[in-house]
Amino acid sequence: MSLTTQCASAKPRAAGDRIMLSFLGLAFARAWLAILFANPLSKGYGATYGSVLFDVAYVACAFVALAALRRIVPITARAWSWAVPLCLMEASSVLFVLGQAGPLDAQVAHVASSIAGGAGFLAFCLYNAEVLATQPLRNVMMYLALAPVLSFVLTFFLTDVGFERTAVALLLLPAAAVTLCMNGLSLVPPQLRPKSDFPRFTVPWILIALLSVYSFVYGLHQSGLTPGVGRYSSLVNAAVGLVAVMWVAFFSSKVSFRILYGVPVILLVCGFVLISLHGFIAAYVADALIAAAFGLATLIISFMFYDMSKRLGVPIAAFSAAYAATNVFGLLGQAASGLMASYPAYGSIVSAITYVAIAALLLLLGYATIADRTLFERWGIRLTEDDAPEMLRRAELVELRCRDFSKAHGLTAREQEVLALVAQGLSSREVQDRLFIAEGTFKTHMRHIYEKSGVRGMKRLRQMLGEGDQNAH
Repeated sequence: MSLTTQCASAKPRAAGDRIMLSFLGLAFARAWLAILFANPLSKGYGATYGSVLFDVAYVACAFVALAALRRIVPITARAWSWAVPLCLMEASSVLFVLGQAGPLDAQVAHVASSIAGGAGFLAFCLYNAEVLATQPLRNVMMYLALAPVLSFVLTFFLTDVGFERTAVALLLLPAAAVTLCMNGLSLVPPQLRPKSDFPRFTVPWILIALLSVYSFVYGLHQSGLTPGVGRYSSLVNAAVGLVAVMWVAFFSSKVSFRILYGVPVILLVCGFVLISLHGFIAAYVADALIAAAFGLATLIISFMFYDMSKRLGVPIAAFSAAYAATNVFGLLGQAASGLMASYPAYGSIVSAITYVAIAALLLLLGYATIADRTLFERWGIRLTEDDAPEMLRRAELVELRCRDFSKAHGLTAREQEVLALVAQGLSSREVQDRLFIAEGTFKTHMRHIYEKSGVRGMKRLRQMLGEGDQNAH
């Protein structure tokens, strides 16, 4: 078969740019989380030790995942991996139901349910992230934004419907979430599924720091929320999701992502100002602004992580686990809030100083991000990937050309690897870092390629194999 025929027969990405339910499993998992912890059946359970133990288990498993990342990615490549989040989340639901129904001691059941739930939800998030990362970036943003919207709808209809029906929902939602993820992965062609590659990369410390600060603020403020505010917070997150959907669908080409990136800081500062005011309405508006700031910030930074994963070839699980690990600062925020409450004489002064320091830190980090003109080029946003199938065809074309070129000139396996990366447009340093070879070794491989092929210069190789000259080969 000729090269032209092979390229013509190359199939574009499955599912194209259509939004599909199979990639919205996170919405069902979030609904399960909201029903079980944010809107608990037992009064006060979600506001006391239950949610704290869930967060502890979630964060602890995130650090374990970070330590073992090179061994466990890609998670979706293992057939049994889907059973881990499913079994843990189902166990959490069963333990909670049994604790409420009476067969098990309520406190023991709730503790075990929280720990299993935190571990299961973290495992599901890693699994779901790998599935989402196979999609075009525009779709990724839509799925991330639609998840809290659909989750709120599910939570609204599945709570306050009686113990029996809620118990059934708690058992069905994890199964639905995992099943959707599995189906979504089945729609992805094998060549586009997550790989085991783990290249070197620079940790985006500014984004990690921003997430940590937002998490601390949310934890600091969480203990002061009005009891039973779980559904109210879910409504705020749903509203943020709808705004993000509208931006992606209609305004992404008109409103700069840099502007959107700065909105959470403004919302948070406004919330801090309202906290100092007295009154029922001011308190609720402050809660809404802080929840919206946290929701929008996590959505934006999560999307940037997906973009970085695509650009750098870094497994998305690395960024997802890091995102989850920053929730340790949420726990620290809750602890700080409790400490200030223990000393009411100094609490208001310390609280004011804390909010001012946080606002200053957020502004400083935000300025450092925006001031770095290359940041959005290295970690930036390419939201309009409508040509994703065309990009895939070009990548396949380059791969086919490299394969034919290597076969024709008798290149070794290592020389083929070097050639493929050069054809993709990587610099000499980037090729060396990707393959973990010294500069001298790289030059030796390139000299052998030149000698065997008769081609002189890296530029000419790229013209022949890349996009510079479509008919050169």
